[in-house]
Amino acid sequence: MAITFSVLPQNESNALVSPGLINMGAVGANAESSAYSTLHRYLYTVGGSSGTIVVTDLSDPTKPKVVAKGNPDLNPSTGTPFQTLQSA
Repeated sequence: MAITFSVLPQNESNALVSPGLINMGAVGANAESSAYSTLHRYLYTVGGSSGTIVVTDLSDPTKPKVVAKGNPDLNPSTGTPFQTLQSA
């Protein structure tokens, strides 16, 4: 499975965060599974059916920033992801 990551612009990242809430659904991740790196202070959230991976910078927990989003490559014949977390 190939995943392509893109950096989210600051204004788009800010729109995803409100006090106490990071809106993962707005970037296509339904938070099927999450992992936090205490070393890097990043939260990685994976959407099960979408396969989307969202990277959130939590180095300052009072100001979380969604910094990148990865999407599985799409099958050009069908327009659907080649593989998602649920199909892996």
